[in-house]
Amino acid sequence: MSYVNSSLMAGEEIVFSAEIHPIIFLKSVLVFLFSFLFFAGGADTAPLGFVLLAVSAFLFVNELIFRISTEFAVTTKRVIAKIGFISRQTVEINLSKIEGLGIDQDILGRILGYGTVYVSGTGGANVPFKYIKDPMTLRKKVNEQMEVSA
Repeated sequence: MSYVNSSLMAGEEIVFSAEIHPIIFLKSVLVFLFSFLFFAGGADTAPLGFVLLAVSAFLFVNELIFRISTEFAVTTKRVIAKIGFISRQTVEINLSKIEGLGIDQDILGRILGYGTVYVSGTGGANVPFKYIKDPMTLRKKVNEQMEVSA
């Protein structure tokens, strides 16, 4: 059972679940492809190619765990986020306590449809959630729920 499902209150329902964009795998893929340059260089540079292959495998596993272990949901009462597998960071903000939502997208994020979502709540909490797929829909769903719950 996911963290979000297990933390729902009575009468609370999930309205929208955000995903982590596959762009997080870009670093491991680039290191993987870069390692082949060293294999093409012959026997002298092949050991460095193997090191880069190991680094790309480590990066890929790390990115995969991040993607699998991150949850972000908008419910009828709250915004809930959980990041982490063994060590865990959770954020739960009641819709009535949200003061603002911000989205940060660079050029690649605009083209591919991902960005960082900042949720600011009362008390100065400004929590960033990186690599969110389709952040504009997430913002729309939060705003819709804020209107419904008001």
